[in-house]
Amino acid sequence: MLPPLRELTLLAPQYLLVEVGLSALIITALLRKQLKPIAAALFLLASFSLTLGLSRPAKTWTKSSTELSALVDISASMTPEGRGELLQALTPYFQGDRTIRLIPFGRTTSRSEFTLRSSDDVTDAISTLRNPNALVDTGDTNLGAAIQQEALRRPGSPLLLLSDGYETSGNSKQAARLSASRGVSVFPIIRNESLFTEQGLSITSLYAPLTANAGDLAEVRATIRNSDTTRAIEGPVEIFLGEKKLTSQKVTVPPGEERVITVKTPAIEGGLQRIRAALSNPIPGRLAQERHRWISGKARSKILLLSGSAEDARVLRQLYSLKGFLLEEIVANGSQEIPKDFQSYTSVLLNNVALRQLPSGFLGGLKRYVEDGGGLLLIGGDRSYGLGGYIDTPLEEISPLKFVPPQTKKQRLTNGVVLLVDKSRSMASNGKIEAARDAALISVNTLKDDDQVAVIGFDSAPFVIIRLSPVADVKPLASRRLQNLTAAGRTDLLPALAMARQSLTASPTSRRHIIILSDGVVPESGSEYFREIDLLRQAGITVSCVAVG
Repeated sequence: MLPPLRELTLLAPQYLLVEVGLSALIITALLRKQLKPIAAALFLLASFSLTLGLSRPAKTWTKSSTELSALVDISASMTPEGRGELLQALTPYFQGDRTIRLIPFGRTTSRSEFTLRSSDDVTDAISTLRNPNALVDTGDTNLGAAIQQEALRRPGSPLLLLSDGYETSGNSKQAARLSASRGVSVFPIIRNESLFTEQGLSITSLYAPLTANAGDLAEVRATIRNSDTTRAIEGPVEIFLGEKKLTSQKVTVPPGEERVITVKTPAIEGGLQRIRAALSNPIPGRLAQERHRWISGKARSKILLLSGSAEDARVLRQLYSLKGFLLEEIVANGSQEIPKDFQSYTSVLLNNVALRQLPSGFLGGLKRYVEDGGGLLLIGGDRSYGLGGYIDTPLEEISPLKFVPPQTKKQRLTNGVVLLVDKSRSMASNGKIEAARDAALISVNTLKDDDQVAVIGFDSAPFVIIRLSPVADVKPLASRRLQNLTAAGRTDLLPALAMARQSLTASPTSRRHIIILSDGVVPESGSEYFREIDLLRQAGITVSCVAVG
């Protein structure tokens, strides 16, 4: 039975008369000092309780509603039989001129309402709601949003809720607190629970990523459940991307279990793409089921890479492709047509390409494209800027740079040389140490004055004989310094190589080189030498070895 819409309570008149008279007698007794104050208070309390028990202290009037609101669940979890059974349960509420506002909901709540005035209207509503997808998004059940919307629209009114209670999104508890604060009482109606359980196959979930880059392949998963605990059931399942069918297969699900179907989409296009899973229920009398999701395809940036040569394009091609950009690559060697309209591109890259390699009208179109907000990246080289012939052209007008004509300046390449001289014990025989000193001195005198040279002697440890300095400063003292080299000690080349590398790394010379003067009697090499060779290669330092003896 539907509770009353409003209740009004007032104090009964006879209760007021008795209480006023009793209070007057007690006050008169107190004034004549016939009652003590404590006794009078107790007497007053007892009199009040007696009067409350003997009389009707309150009276209630009930005013019935002439209009009721009813939320009807048309989400995917509701079977057609269950929905029809719940709508039939509204028949007893048509009393007098009462009408019922019927509001369908699923994941969203319908803005359209049905006004029901009799049981005939209920039958019409059942027929209309056989196609619920036309009214709301039926993929999920959001009880909270539906209740909250009605509580805000019609505070103080009762609300009928026709649902199986299977909430898959939203927060019904929060909505219930809101409805209570607005004076809205919610009355769930459930008549036959067995009608809300699909005894067969059902799509319990459909997964697809919310977003994907355009051109990527997305994974879609549909979960099929068999609610029958006594037998396996086979049913056909189809999954679509838009109107394109991704898969069509029969799935057999054991009793009470689930099966997952996984499929890859073709390349995702830009914009919203609808994923739909359909299950044709093999149980007679059961309708087909559908679930859907949406994928937002993010269009990839399309870049035009225009290069002066294939070698120029090699590194940039790999870089932009790895970063996920949609790259259109053209080498300006006459083998491909070069566009003059760039509206389909996010950016244009001019990669060391000369003006003579471009068609007539190219720069005019490029200037309009940039002025309209298009992106332009200029990459320098021997065919770009002033060297490429772009002085006083539209490219210079849209560039932040001032292009200048080619300028040539002859400059001699300087050398930085470190001589590593072995002075270990093995160099004492057969005049090897004397030969190494003479070779080092000849090398110093052969270099130009603006070159730089250093001499490092080594046995078990390196030591500096002449620091890296201009050759003009070294020549006067080289002979005297080299005479101090005497053969003694063990041999370890590795620390000397490291010291020479560190010295040359800071040298401003154009070329850097190490010359090793040794009889080659060194300890067996290990992995440390390979690491040192890698460091020398990274620093751009070359090494020569001269055998002495």
